[in-house]
Amino acid sequence: MPLEIVLAATAVLILAAVWVAVQRRLGASPDDAALDLDRLKAFMQHADALVGEHLREQWGGDPGTLPATLAGALVRLEAEARARGLALGREELRGHLARAVVAHHLANTREVEEALREVA
Repeated sequence: MPLEIVLAATAVLILAAVWVAVQRRLGASPDDAALDLDRLKAFMQHADALVGEHLREQWGGDPGTLPATLAGALVRLEAEARARGLALGREELRGHLARAVVAHHLANTREVEEALREVA
């Protein structure tokens, strides 16, 4: 199994554990936390597909245009998270975006890191 996929799965599990802990601290019942965890998992799976689709449609492989393409993908992820009622911050979505791009073998880690530095 490629290292990127293992890292992405680990990141999702860590994010899920933090999400459950925060929900419990805010007074949510375990059932509510489990429901949110299911919604988060479904979103992450959808987000992976969305990122792959967006980059394949919008990016021609030129590293110079990658920042603008990633910015567009990030806007789509933010809108999708809001539509699903998930309170995910921009940094969490940026991290997931980076992992998804690398996992789809659309760009290498260095290219993605450099491009994301330019994305506000």
